[in-house]
Amino acid sequence: MDRRDITTARKRTTGENTEFVDTSGNPSPPLSDRVPGKRAPGQSTLDKSTPKGAPKAQGVSKLHSAKQSSRFAIGRSPSPSFTPLPKFSPSRRRFLAFCGGVGFVVAGCGSPSSRQDSTSPQENAAAIAPSDRRISVGITDRIRTLDPSDAFEPVSLNVLLNVGETLYTYDVGTGMLVPLLATDLPTISPDGTTYTIPVRQGVTFHDGTPFNAEAMAFSLQRSIENGGKPAFLLSDVVESIAASSEFELAIQLKEPFSAFTSTLAFPGACAVSPTAHTIGEFQPETVVATGHYRLVDYAENSRLVLDRNDDYWGEPAANSGIDIQSFNTPASLLNAFKSQAVDIAFQTLEPSQIQTLVNEQDAQQWQIASQTSALIRYLVLNVTQPPLDRLEVRQAIATAINRTLLQERVFLNQASPLFSLIPESMSTSIPAFENEYGDGDIERAIALLREAGFTPEAPAQTTLWHASSNARGELIANTLKASLETDLAGLFQLELQSVEAATLFSNLDKGSYPMVLLSWAPDFLDPDNYLQPFVACDRAEDGVCVEGSTFAHGSFFDDSTINQLVQAQRQEADTDTRASMLEEVQVEIAKQVPFIPLVQGVDYAFGAPTISGLSIGASQSIQFWTVQRGDAPA
Repeated sequence: MDRRDITTARKRTTGENTEFVDTSGNPSPPLSDRVPGKRAPGQSTLDKSTPKGAPKAQGVSKLHSAKQSSRFAIGRSPSPSFTPLPKFSPSRRRFLAFCGGVGFVVAGCGSPSSRQDSTSPQENAAAIAPSDRRISVGITDRIRTLDPSDAFEPVSLNVLLNVGETLYTYDVGTGMLVPLLATDLPTISPDGTTYTIPVRQGVTFHDGTPFNAEAMAFSLQRSIENGGKPAFLLSDVVESIAASSEFELAIQLKEPFSAFTSTLAFPGACAVSPTAHTIGEFQPETVVATGHYRLVDYAENSRLVLDRNDDYWGEPAANSGIDIQSFNTPASLLNAFKSQAVDIAFQTLEPSQIQTLVNEQDAQQWQIASQTSALIRYLVLNVTQPPLDRLEVRQAIATAINRTLLQERVFLNQASPLFSLIPESMSTSIPAFENEYGDGDIERAIALLREAGFTPEAPAQTTLWHASSNARGELIANTLKASLETDLAGLFQLELQSVEAATLFSNLDKGSYPMVLLSWAPDFLDPDNYLQPFVACDRAEDGVCVEGSTFAHGSFFDDSTINQLVQAQRQEADTDTRASMLEEVQVEIAKQVPFIPLVQGVDYAFGAPTISGLSIGASQSIQFWTVQRGDAPA
């Protein structure tokens, strides 16, 4: 079994809320998908993210007002060109049952505190400067913990992004990994195992404790020793952490890991005050860090109040604070936003609701920010079960799948076809499945099945499983069944089955399912996190993986070439050499078909006409400190 135990981050969907569950089926409060993480040091992850047939997405969030255009885009293009959205009407790993609207949800619903300025955008605030106004934020998720050593859900991580600071982060404008509490990228020893990191001077924690290398070492060591959900990100690779001087940190790795700098940008790896926090104890209602906001009030499942950190070492927040309060459903969030009782709405809105807001943008002057999602949707194929044990059948399915149909009918063009496990938003992604099979090449798929000996009288038959109580997953499964059975001229039959998500995940490594529909949100945004957790096999017997990622995923696929490439790219320091390895492994995955990538989504944030500075970062989070609320436009 993969050391990065995937069970702690399995996800189920119940109605309009989502819950993380362990394999015993015991739910934690409703939460949503995390998409943190980064790419290789100093490189952009988001320079190739143009969806096909959807709004052009190139990774860096853009803000579009009605005054600019009724169109909107995602990314770096200085002159975005795209079609309007509504084109069709009718391990501890982040291992997820396929879900519809997921992630951090933002909207205002009035203040949970008594502050006069936090009621709604409709208030009479002409005498209040924008920098003195608060922003109301609504969420449909529940915060399980604010302790960075245990926080692993996107709602908690979005809070930590604004309250805390890590050594590295992503620049919203470029998508590049940049220093934050570090002052430069690491100096890496020739053998790739020692990272020397200079840290920032003149920084203090919210309680006045000075920040230095010793405090940073304490924070990272606490993440490891507390053994919370994200602990493996560091404990799997780090040998030791120490302050080599007052403002220099030395980290020794167990072996070279090319994506290590990216893991240091995970929001849960933020610096916390050694005065306020202890090693060996979780503090779920407390976080004393160095960020733009300080936590001043928190009531579980009710409210969270952040005040601007006026002693912040850099540019202060553009607003005086953030008030977060829970919504029960996407419908209530949408109603609050449209009635101007909220400031911002972000994710968990259904595709039809997003389409409605886009259609109303000109009339209502909504502010729209958008970003290519790091979440991918894919199929797992159990290569030990007939007929999927035959390569021709797996290739036929990969050839016949029409991703454009899924994009239009299921996602209403709020997604793009995905032809590799590595999202197209990463520069090292290649459309390996498109190059190998095209997109919906029915004639070739029929030929493959006939060559394998299947006929309408004796078709290839298999079963696709998905998590129950999930309307989006059910729609995808039904669309795949209808299109494959119709297009393949009776040569292929697909039975659909669903089961509660906890049961689905607990049986994956039992070999119970021929095909499974899943989604994946990475731990950090590096290509490795879309490969190693999928196709690595630690031990195989008679060509079947019995320990490792493909075993945990329920594919049981083993290939020595792919294993060698995955391990080699993890240790390769040269960017070009690593890119070549990543390309080769994507090609091999497409040829062998243990998994079939389907689509990559797009995230949208909607702001009221009074909102400015709204953007979605590379990790699908909002940096609240750039948001302002001014007066309504004339």
